[in-house]
Amino acid sequence: MDDPPSNNGRLAALFAAGGQMGQLVNAHDWSQSPLGPPEQWPETLVTVASTIFAAGAEIVLFWGPDYCAIYNDAYAPTIGDKHPRALGRPAREAWTELWADLEPLLRHVHDTGETYTARDRPFYIERAGYGEEVYFNVSYSAVRLSDGSIGGVLCIVSETTQQVRAARALMADRERLAQMFDHAPSFMSVLREPGHITELANASYLQLVGEREVIGRPLHEALPDVARQGFIDILDNVVATGEPFRGENLHVRLQRTPDGPAENRILDFVFQPIADAKGRVAGVFVEGIDVTERERRADALRESEVRFRALADSLPALVWINDAEGQVVFASQAFGTMLGVTADDLQEKGWGCIVHPDDMAAFVKTGRRHLLQPARFSRDVRLRTADGTDRWFHIEARPRKLGDTFEGYVGCGIDVTEAHLAGEALEHRVEERTAALTEQIAEREQVEARLAQMQRLEAIGQLTSGIAHDFNNLLTVVLGNVAMIERTFDKIGVDDKTRQRLAHVRTAAERGAKLTGQLLAFSRRQRLESRVVSLNEVVSGMQGLLESTLGGGVAIETDLMPGLWPGLVDPTQIELIILNLAINARDAMAVGGTLTVATRNVTLGPPSRSEEPAAGDYVAVSVSDTGSGMTPEVLSKVFEPFFTTKEVGKGSGLGLPQVFGFAKQSGGGVRIDSTPGVGTTVSVFLPRAAALVEPVAVAAEKVGEVADIVGRMVLVLDDDDAVRSVTAEELREAGCSVLEAASGAIALGMIGDAGAIDAVVADFAMPGMNGADFAARVLERRPDLPIVFVTGYADLAALAHVPEENIVQKPFGPGVIADRLRALLADAPPIAAGQNSGSSILSRRNENL
Repeated sequence: MDDPPSNNGRLAALFAAGGQMGQLVNAHDWSQSPLGPPEQWPETLVTVASTIFAAGAEIVLFWGPDYCAIYNDAYAPTIGDKHPRALGRPAREAWTELWADLEPLLRHVHDTGETYTARDRPFYIERAGYGEEVYFNVSYSAVRLSDGSIGGVLCIVSETTQQVRAARALMADRERLAQMFDHAPSFMSVLREPGHITELANASYLQLVGEREVIGRPLHEALPDVARQGFIDILDNVVATGEPFRGENLHVRLQRTPDGPAENRILDFVFQPIADAKGRVAGVFVEGIDVTERERRADALRESEVRFRALADSLPALVWINDAEGQVVFASQAFGTMLGVTADDLQEKGWGCIVHPDDMAAFVKTGRRHLLQPARFSRDVRLRTADGTDRWFHIEARPRKLGDTFEGYVGCGIDVTEAHLAGEALEHRVEERTAALTEQIAEREQVEARLAQMQRLEAIGQLTSGIAHDFNNLLTVVLGNVAMIERTFDKIGVDDKTRQRLAHVRTAAERGAKLTGQLLAFSRRQRLESRVVSLNEVVSGMQGLLESTLGGGVAIETDLMPGLWPGLVDPTQIELIILNLAINARDAMAVGGTLTVATRNVTLGPPSRSEEPAAGDYVAVSVSDTGSGMTPEVLSKVFEPFFTTKEVGKGSGLGLPQVFGFAKQSGGGVRIDSTPGVGTTVSVFLPRAAALVEPVAVAAEKVGEVADIVGRMVLVLDDDDAVRSVTAEELREAGCSVLEAASGAIALGMIGDAGAIDAVVADFAMPGMNGADFAARVLERRPDLPIVFVTGYADLAALAHVPEENIVQKPFGPGVIADRLRALLADAPPIAAGQNSGSSILSRRNENL
């Protein structure tokens, strides 16, 4: 073991001469280092350290059992951010990340004294905040003390990281180049001079020459077939001049197999001289491609194009080719013969010189889409010839591709002008026929809808007429008994309250009678007395009635057409219709509304709805209001009985059905126009009369024409016991003798047995033998016998020839039957049994019964 040096000043001076690291050693706090202060270091350590500090090589000394590090200025950069904290510290602290690799090396040298050397030795180190692999040339040797023991390990290193990385990159580049050379699609070889000896050849070159042994052999030996074709002379010239040689489409005959035939190949190649360091040509680089198949395809393509052009020009159709940008590169001669344009015109001006101007924008848009998304397409286009004539062509086009590359389109177009015109004509005829069929279908649907509506309304009418008949029988009984009770009250005297209650019964029955009248009007069963009437006079005559009925809250206006045609209508019923429509209009308006009654001459076409009349001339009276109007849903139901939009108790729902029934029974119809929020107009169309309006002659009253029926024998025939009873009782109160019969057969028997019967009151509608059958049988025996028909509804066909004075409508009021008998019996004295006084008024005016 060495003794420590005795002169501290000498040590400081010695270390100070060792550069920055020597100064750092002098200034370092060695109290925390296992080495202790330098004055305690062994002489050998001092000597080695001072030598290290002065050296220019990268040196680090690992001393003692802890391998504490002492290094010089040259070494410090190799450990990065470990400096200066690594100075004097054990190696395992400063080089923790590589200690598992470094420690065995140091221990081996320390334990054995053997020197360890290596070149480009890899180490993993963290010296800049991240781990990296670095490379060093290293020499590790033992440092011995004076007693021969080993005190430390001296490491002389040289970092080669950049050189190693550069060499590896260069090697990788060479490998890539070698791979590129070997796998290049073009053939390549390197000839070494002199002698044109093949030094390198890639797979494509060997495939071209036939896998012959060429490496290391002169060209004339390896490829004698090539040498005989003058290529040796070309190579000699390249070597002599230093100028490259380029061959294009050169035909070379190659004996690729010893026993096979010589093949003709077409080559594009270059002989490129390779210069050495002194600029002398030391070799030739050969590179080229075999274009045999390309040229064969080109020849075939040229031949195909010639055939294509000949074929295209012989076709009576437009044939063209365009490129990937849409430019025309070929156009057949048909463009000239069919359109008057040349191929040059089409190539210079494009499709715009022949496509119809109106179609050009769509043509361009479609063309761009097909260029971006190549696909087969067909369409009809309108082209314009040089003289301005338009022709239609059907074109078909398919994409042209070279491999996967889109090259454009090839297309063909045939003239389809005649077919297109025929198609247009056919399409026009089809459109006309379709329109006609649509119109026929619509008309049929309208007719079917009208028929369905008419059938529905007819069914409702039949139902309501039957209801009205039965209801009228009931009302006849009620009103007849009310009248008799009132007369009884007059005789016996009752209080006013009781009379008032009976009056309520009469009022209710009369309201019921009005409802049945409306039902009969809707079902067209009411009896009308139509005559020639001036509707202008009717409306003018109702002005006061309308004003008093509607009140002052509604403004009433009239719009009467001058020269109005005469109408054929029952004047009493038309007044009721106008009044009812006016009341409905008032109810639909707020205070301050306006009601207008107008008349017009109209000529109507075929009806569009079931409530409208048939085509013809009509006189129209309309009532318009400025009220709330009706929705289409409401309008579709307004003619249905009992349909109403009014509050409960405010309307029966029979007003418009009554108008509809009256108009239809009169030979006309109805139309309603309504807009919600604007108002409604109801127009009633009545038949135009052929005759002029004549004033109604008022017959002079005859005095003494009413007969006294007291003591007259009257036969009452009615199948309804209650009706028959009240009728008979009323006639008895009038002084008549009354016989009652519940059927026609019973009544005939009574007439045969009691010849003194002066008149018959018969119900017209009865089961079995009805009133008409009964009258016919009676008049065979007693042509002079007056008959009064009582009916709950008017069977218009059966009663068409019966005089009005022989008909009484149920329900009838008190005294109506008696008054009618007095009129009929005015000229007929009482008849004794078996006496025949001649024809009655009924038999004279109704020969059919």
